[in-house]
Amino acid sequence: MKKICWFSKHPLLRVQKDALREMFGEDAAFEWDNRTFDDASIIKARFEGSGCDVLVAVAPLWTLVALWRAGLRPYYAKGERSHGKRWRFTHFELFDPNNVVGENPAHA
Repeated sequence: MKKICWFSKHPLLRVQKDALREMFGEDAAFEWDNRTFDDASIIKARFEGSGCDVLVAVAPLWTLVALWRAGLRPYYAKGERSHGKRWRFTHFELFDPNNVVGENPAHA
C-alpha cells in the first residue's frame, strides 16, 4: 500500500483521489498537510517525517523546482480552463523542470 502525502491548503477532490488511486492502487492511503510553509525545505522535512511514499504538492513553481533539486520527485495537479474562467483538474504529473512549458526553471 502506498501512502500519499497531499500538501495543499485545500482538501483532495474526489476526482483527484480517484486519479491517485488509479495511479498508486485502490488501497492508497492519504495524509493531508495544509499547514503553511515559507520554503521547500519545510515541505521536504514534513514529507520525510511523514512516512509517506508519494509527495503531491499544490505549490508555486519555484517550490516544485526546489523540491526537485533537493532530490524529491513531487507530483502536481494538471488542469485546463473550463468555460474560459474556472480551472478543471485533468490529471497528475510527476514534476520535471526540464518539461515545464516556458522558461526552464531547472537552469534558473
